[in-house]
Amino acid sequence: MNTSAEPQLALVPLTAENDYREANELYRSVFGLDGPAYAINPRLMSALRRSGGSVIGARDPSGALIGFAYGFTGTGAEGPFHYSQSVVVAPEHQHRGLGRRLKEAQRALALEAGVTVMRWAFDPLLARNAHFNLDVLGGRARWYSGDYYDTQATEPGGGTSRLVVEWDLLRAGRRPALTVPAELGTGADAWGHPLRIAGQAERVWLPLPAAPPAEDRFARPLRSRLDAQLESFFAAGLTAVSCTRYTDADAAYLLIPDGEEP
Repeated sequence: MNTSAEPQLALVPLTAENDYREANELYRSVFGLDGPAYAINPRLMSALRRSGGSVIGARDPSGALIGFAYGFTGTGAEGPFHYSQSVVVAPEHQHRGLGRRLKEAQRALALEAGVTVMRWAFDPLLARNAHFNLDVLGGRARWYSGDYYDTQATEPGGGTSRLVVEWDLLRAGRRPALTVPAELGTGADAWGHPLRIAGQAERVWLPLPAAPPAEDRFARPLRSRLDAQLESFFAAGLTAVSCTRYTDADAAYLLIPDGEEP
């Protein structure tokens, strides 16, 4: 894994139709998406940019687009927020801090517009993404949705369950590393089975694989078990504040009551 930073890359607003088409091609290539349902409409990206949204690209010294992020302003019961729809980085430039730089660029735009909260959704089966969202950026997963995109479209493991992160832009920053309990099991027998520590009844550790199973026949039952636990815990008022890898093959969410700190 290459973790070297790439300061020579330029983060720039995407402002032209060709920019949007490049972004669309990169998006579909990175995620292996086919068909018109998975395209990003260039006119939509233009409208977002002109209406309080974010459409930011990362170009290498040759001018090639190797990453981008886009989002929009939303509102809810707790006030306005910037919703980060997607952050995309070309595979050969991943693990070098570019995703974080794009998120920080969105954060700067949101703060400039007077918005102090950002939200986005992620697949709870992806422990590496969860660690980035919760531990590296300092976000908090406050909501669970069993079918976030209103479709039971087939994905690895089936379904479109998501956790929705809320990121306080005024307190953004890496959380201190947490110590994982020694009682946590390892391997498939532990994944999706919660652990409560004596004397810490309101704190739950939920193991999952550090990387999702490649074969659908293993991923589907695991997702079903993980989803059932997450739905129950979030309905009970818990939120996810960390996802920590504790072996090469195992990671675990820490869920605690909303409003409390780890």
